[in-house]
Amino acid sequence: FVAGTPVTVILTTADGKELLRTNTTSFPVSMNVSGIKGSPTGKVVFQYVATTQPVTTTDPATGETVTTPGVQEQRALERIVPFTPEG
Repeated sequence: FVAGTPVTVILTTADGKELLRTNTTSFPVSMNVSGIKGSPTGKVVFQYVATTQPVTTTDPATGETVTTPGVQEQRALERIVPFTPEG
């Protein structure tokens, strides 16, 4: 992950109901959601695209070096989060 990378942040209840979705390029991200019923925990998912490192190989027969560029990969990081009861 590189600073400034666009990230989609998704907050869901434990049973998968989406509560909030936002896009950002900086952290931390503040989220305030009220009225969550029946779910003491949820999940926050960070989705982003990363580019792998280029790979350089040398042909042993010719000594020629060839660089294969990195490829873009969709990545996601998930974490369980506790919800604070309202009251």
